[in-house]
Amino acid sequence: MTTARLYGSPATAPAPDASSLYAAYATVHSALRSFMWTAQVTEVPPAPLASSFEFVPERSYFVGGAEEPDLLLPASNTLQKQVACGLIGSVYCVAPCYRREPPERSATSALHTFHQIEVELQGADAAAARDTALALLGEISAQFCGRDLGTVATLDLLDLAVPPTHDTYDKWLAETVDPAVATWVLHLPQNPFFVVNSAVPGTHLSETFELLLPDGFGEVLSGGHRDPGTAADLWRRAGQSPSATPPPSSGFGIGVERLVAWLLRQRDLRDVVLPHWRV
Repeated sequence: MTTARLYGSPATAPAPDASSLYAAYATVHSALRSFMWTAQVTEVPPAPLASSFEFVPERSYFVGGAEEPDLLLPASNTLQKQVACGLIGSVYCVAPCYRREPPERSATSALHTFHQIEVELQGADAAAARDTALALLGEISAQFCGRDLGTVATLDLLDLAVPPTHDTYDKWLAETVDPAVATWVLHLPQNPFFVVNSAVPGTHLSETFELLLPDGFGEVLSGGHRDPGTAADLWRRAGQSPSATPPPSSGFGIGVERLVAWLLRQRDLRDVVLPHWRV
């Protein structure tokens, strides 16, 4: 791993007032739209509901009635943005996400309801998606004085003699990665409950990545290169011809609240929840 070069103080700042908080979100959204306009990535509306869960069912919020019992609030737009990307090219949206977090996760570090910048790039591989994600974060953080990822370390699970499994990954990550350092983790274990990214042949790993923020702020984005079988199934479920093949794509999602918390140096995610979201 490389040595981090951090900018600004890792110290926690005073909690922002409402005006400063709204200004921060406006700045993030403005930088996002400017970046995507230049990159020619089309904004699409997020999906308001979903029919597939992304984790085990007990982590999902089911809202369907008698006629549609499996309808639920989307945990992300990972599946939905792939369909839009296949139809019109590279896309993005800012989507509300709903997940029941495990009891062991602190309310200061995980929210049940949050937002993600969802991006899907037609024809891109995982490396190109990572480059786009890093450039986007650079564009956003440049608007906030003193916030910069610095030198980003890289840890590739393909380089390990015995990579962690899906069940042991979180424990391995906590014991291995320096939380003070911004770090890319590449080729994560395949998620057996939600196969959306391509597998690495001959391994239990996948064509995936995640980025950990410096100063112990944790994972801010994750993504990967999409599994062609899952993409074809989504294509058919969206009403497209079974004989057609969706184009390959890679994508990622950025947690907006965690990003804002890092930009404003707030250790408690609840301190960056906008007041009108609490009503």
